Amino acid sequence: MGAAAFWISLALVVIAAMFFRWRSEQTKHETLRQIVEKTGQVNEAQLKSVFEPAPSVFNRVPPPGGGSRAMRIIGLLMIFIAAGTVIQFTVLGWTGVQPWSRALVGCGSASIVALIGLGLILGSRILPQPQR
Repeated sequence: MGAAAFWISLALVVIAAMFFRWRSEQTKHETLRQIVEKTGQVNEAQLKSVFEPAPSVFNRVPPPGGGSRAMRIIGLLMIFIAAGTVIQFTVLGWTGVQPWSRALVGCGSASIVALIGLGLILGSRILPQPQR
């Protein structure tokens, strides 16, 4: 039931987006038709102002340094997550909830997460740095 509701809501969002885009284009054409009816001619500036596409989030060029900043933040978060995981497995091993062999496997997997985080931080130095 939940999966069907998800797909139905996704379809409704897509259909609504298509409708609003179609309605926007229809309004632009109606505006152009009214301009032609009133003036008898179309000024190129008016035509460009009516049919100029709206700026899109996907077309804008982000400022340099965003990737570097994101990699440093994600890397730092991964290092802290790894440290927390090591603390968690150490406590579980000390209290006897988990045998030490399993706790060491957890610490080993946390070290892999920490190394990936360190790799992201070091890799961020290769990308363009943000403007200060």
